[in-house]
Amino acid sequence: MQIVERTFYRVGNGLFGMEHTNDIISVYDCGSTNQRLVNNAIDRAAKAYPRDIPIDNIFISHYDKDHVNGLLRFLQEYTQVRRVILPMIPNLTRVINSSSTSNRFLSDFIIDPEAYIRNVSPQTNVIFVDATDRDNNINDRIQDSEEINLSYIENGATVPSRFQIFTINDWIYIIYNRRLLNDAEIATFMKKLGLPPTATTDEIISVLKQKGTSLKKSLDQVLTNNEIENLNDYSMVVWSGRKDLCHGCLYTGDYNAKKYHKELANIYGRLRSHTDIIQIPHHGSINNFRPEICSQNSIHVVSASKGPYKSRQIVNPNSVITTIRNSGFICSDTRTKDITI
Repeated sequence: MQIVERTFYRVGNGLFGMEHTNDIISVYDCGSTNQRLVNNAIDRAAKAYPRDIPIDNIFISHYDKDHVNGLLRFLQEYTQVRRVILPMIPNLTRVINSSSTSNRFLSDFIIDPEAYIRNVSPQTNVIFVDATDRDNNINDRIQDSEEINLSYIENGATVPSRFQIFTINDWIYIIYNRRLLNDAEIATFMKKLGLPPTATTDEIISVLKQKGTSLKKSLDQVLTNNEIENLNDYSMVVWSGRKDLCHGCLYTGDYNAKKYHKELANIYGRLRSHTDIIQIPHHGSINNFRPEICSQNSIHVVSASKGPYKSRQIVNPNSVITTIRNSGFICSDTRTKDITI
C-alpha cells in the first residue's frame, strides 16, 4: 500500500502541490503568474480529489500571487477546507506585498488574511506561524520537541514554530518561518514613515497614500529597491512526513537557500536521510539555489515555466536543473507535465 502520494502540478511560473496520506489531504501553495494555468491545474486536481472531499490543510509559503492566486477557488468550491496555515510577517511587508498587485482578492487577502477567509469560508480555521530565529542547531532535539495537534489550534491563533512539531494522526509537519526583522529594524523602518513600530497596516497605508498616487510609488519614495527586496525575502518552509520520520517531503516555496542555507540545514539536517522529495526553491532560480540543499536520498522537484523567459517575473530554471542532474541527483520538473510521486 502506498503511504503517501504527492503531486506537483504544471502551473508555469508558480507552485501548486497536493499531498494525500492516511485520509489527510494537504495543499502546499496554489498559484501561478498565469491564472489560466493554475485554474486548469485545480480542475485536474479535482478529478483526483473531488470537491466534496474535505481539504485538511492549505499551507501558504508567502503572499506573492504565483503562490496564492488559486486559493480563492479552493475556499469557494470545496465543501470544506479545514484550515489555512500562513506565515506571520511584519505589517510593512504586508503593505509591500499588497502594493505589488492590482487584484482586489489578493490585496484584501494579504492585508488581513483572517478577515478575508472568514468572509469567504467561515468554517475554515486560520493559523499563523510566528517568525523565529534559528541560530542554534536543533537537529538532536526533534524527537523531544513538543507536539501540537493542528486540529486543536483555535481559529486566528498565532503559534511559534520554535522546537515544535505539528501533528495530525500519525503525520507531522515541522515548520520554519524565518524572521525578517528584529524589533530594532522594524522601529527603524517605521521611523521613516513617522510611525511607531506597532503601526497597523491601515496606519501605514494611510501615511503612504499622502505621499503619492499609488502604494507602490509611495513606497519607492520612502524605501530603496534593496530595502524592499529584503523586506520581501521570506518563505515559510514545511517538512511533511510520518511520525517515525519516514516518507518526508521538504516544501520550500521561494526560500532563499543561497543566502540562508545554514538556517535551513540547522533545522532540517537531522531529517536529510528521511526526505524522499525536496522542492527546489523559487522555481529553480539560480539566485535562491545552493547545491548543498540536494541529497542522494531525494527526488528534487522544480516547479517552473517552460518559457519564454523574457520577463523578470518568469524564472529560467535550466541552469539549476542542469547543475542538479550533472551532480548525479534525480531531478524532475513541471515545465511540461504534472509530476506524481
